[in-house]
Amino acid sequence: MNLLEKILLATDFLESSTNVIGNAVALAQTFDSRITPIHVLPPGIDDEKAQRLLQQAANKQMAELKKHLEEKGITTDAPLLPIGVHFEEIVNAAEHIDANMILIGASEKKETE
Repeated sequence: MNLLEKILLATDFLESSTNVIGNAVALAQTFDSRITPIHVLPPGIDDEKAQRLLQQAANKQMAELKKHLEEKGITTDAPLLPIGVHFEEIVNAAEHIDANMILIGASEKKETE
């Protein structure tokens, strides 16, 4: 068993995620790790069309992330797109896949005027 056999990579698709994705790639290449990407969709969207469009956009982003990771030679598992409270879903997913590490980026700072 590898020291970091399974990495759960949480992303919000913002520009700041680039750094954490790069770190995940470096770790996975070093330790021959598998990466499982996760993006948590917000709960409580009552409009079915809006929810469907959000899910489609997230699926597209996750497919692009998976392709990027695989192009770097990283073994990836199917991306996860749960709906719920971010920290709860990330912890639940980490337990479910038996992750050795969770990588999550910090939110972007907003410039004030």
